[in-house]
Amino acid sequence: MKIFVTQDQDLLEKVKEIAALTELQVLSPTELIIQLHELSERQSYTPERIAGLNLSWKRLASPDLASFPYNSFLNHGERQGKFREKLGSFLATPNLYKCQLLQSGNEVIAIRIFSSDSDKILTVPLARLARSADQLLFGRFLIADTVSKAISQNLDMVQLDSLRISPSLVTDILEMGFTKCNGNFVRFCFSRCLDRAEVLSAIAELCPESIDNYRNMLKPELGQHCSPLSLASDQNHFLIPIRPGYAMSLLGTRLSSDDLLGGEPSVLLRWDNVYYRKKTRHKMLAPPGRILWYVSESQKQIVAVSHLDEVEVGTPQELFKKFKKFGILKWDAIYEMCKGDISKEIMALKFSHTFLFREPISLKDMRTVYEEDGFWLGLQSPSKIPVATFRKLFHRGYPDSS
Repeated sequence: MKIFVTQDQDLLEKVKEIAALTELQVLSPTELIIQLHELSERQSYTPERIAGLNLSWKRLASPDLASFPYNSFLNHGERQGKFREKLGSFLATPNLYKCQLLQSGNEVIAIRIFSSDSDKILTVPLARLARSADQLLFGRFLIADTVSKAISQNLDMVQLDSLRISPSLVTDILEMGFTKCNGNFVRFCFSRCLDRAEVLSAIAELCPESIDNYRNMLKPELGQHCSPLSLASDQNHFLIPIRPGYAMSLLGTRLSSDDLLGGEPSVLLRWDNVYYRKKTRHKMLAPPGRILWYVSESQKQIVAVSHLDEVEVGTPQELFKKFKKFGILKWDAIYEMCKGDISKEIMALKFSHTFLFREPISLKDMRTVYEEDGFWLGLQSPSKIPVATFRKLFHRGYPDSS
């Protein structure tokens, strides 16, 4: 089939009719660029499954342009032509910008464009949510997943263009550790062990105009604004075992992406969550603290790190009522946990800022670290970790690839 390239919108709206009559494929310049890029970078267009059967990130390909729901992503007062033109300018340089669609089945829920041409910063010039009933849930996921992408690439900062995001995202952006700087929202995501002076120095280097926002923060607040950073030596540090089925839904999207059914989206997409446990060592588990999650049974590895925000002990009914919107356990599972005795107290661990390690830590490596530090490794229940041991494990989970 021959190709005819044009910017004439009237012709582009009749591509199917023209192809049927003339066997001529009519393309816009942007579509031609995308098609050529798809041929040379086929792997980058493979969908990244997120959770459940239908949710995935998909790089925008040439066939998506004809059916893209532009009107669902327009900000108030924005014209479709302007938005289409701006989107086209990013798509025309696929070696610099990657445009991804978050899809549930065939429905496009979100769109983001990012560039990591810097060796330290993930730049996001556009991030939009479709107008839907699930905006709050998917908005937080869009932000958290973008920060996770920067961490997976060993980058130190995410920068969102404040003029090209959905306004509904702003509240969550600020609550999740971003600050406004030079017309952008910036968030630091150091996957290293640093002291306070080193953190402030790194912030000043990456975005000098933002440093005043961080100078007066206490260590716990600074640590959360720059998570998964390991900063505070005076916090508690814990190793918590979790079964694979729970880990798949609670801890991160990559853990469920290869599973046939995947995790529970309403849980998996949350920024904060709850893990129910039997009441063991509840006095030791004192927040604020950091959690290393050890997935037991077949996996036998530490896969993620979180902030421990709250520990509450109570009857199953009390905790289930308070934390009903969190966690993956239904009432029948909690009832089974306490063996039908609903007067028996259990624990709810509320945690947030969960990020997967770039390199999961095997049981063999864990034992090596513990033996070096002269500690016994117990994996049947939560245990406290000395800060030096935590930092050794943290470094193994986030090895410095520079």
